[in-house]
Amino acid sequence: VLAGLGKILRQQCRTSDVPCRYGGEEFAIIMPDTTPQDAMVLCERLRKALEATSWARHPERAITCSIGLAGFTDKVHMNAEQALQAADQALYRAKRGGRNRIVSDDGSSSSTPGAKVAVA
Repeated sequence: VLAGLGKILRQQCRTSDVPCRYGGEEFAIIMPDTTPQDAMVLCERLRKALEATSWARHPERAITCSIGLAGFTDKVHMNAEQALQAADQALYRAKRGGRNRIVSDDGSSSSTPGAKVAVA
């Protein structure tokens, strides 16, 4: 599944994005020069692609993901450690909220396919 997720990340991420494995089953994506809305759209594409994947060894199982988003604008700035901490907190809110969803560090979420939510 991790190798399959890596393939999905390579397919869905843009050339400017930097997907990284961050711990056992966690990944981080650095998305420079990306608006919060565009980050949400990219993460929704990833979430849907993973959910739609049929796994050869276990086609009866669906794999879903929870995603925490964090970022900053010219008005609000964080260092890398603060951004990771904010994304991690948003990730745990997504898991507590029912999983298979995206939650941003400002509390907005996307739990319905195709939703576009502004995040900060």
